[in-house]
Amino acid sequence: PNQPIDPDVARNGNIYNIWTLNLKNGELRQYTDAVGGNVSPIVLHQGDNKSQIAFVSYYKGDYQLHTL
Repeated sequence: PNQPIDPDVARNGNIYNIWTLNLKNGELRQYTDAVGGNVSPIVLHQGDNKSQIAFVSYYKGDYQLHTL
């Protein structure tokens, strides 16, 4: 976005979560709210306008792969 994110939304720059930004209307949507962090998101297109987001989650020294 061309404007800073409200501090109430971006509370802690050291914790990474998964968000999307609608480029048409500027809407931010948060998908995760993790303490450890979620990184390396990728969109998996599955046809028929369906898709998932895959990402790596880190919590208490452990990494796991997740999809939304």
